[in-house]
Amino acid sequence: PLYAKGEVKGTVIVEFRVNGRGAPTSIKVISSPSAEAGRDVVNMLSSGPKWTPTDGNRIRTSVEYK
Repeated sequence: PLYAKGEVKGTVIVEFRVNGRGAPTSIKVISSPSAEAGRDVVNMLSSGPKWTPTDGNRIRTSVEYK
């Protein structure tokens, strides 16, 4: 595939929520230069480090990122 060879370039845009435990959930690919790139970003977010969920007032809550 072209993506595996580094021949596909572009930006993957996702939206997701961070639950109270800091895990990304409801990950949705909005746009991607290829299906493989979108899957890689979803896998990276799912298996990556925990996020710090907060509503801006230091209260741990579910937060949506776009």
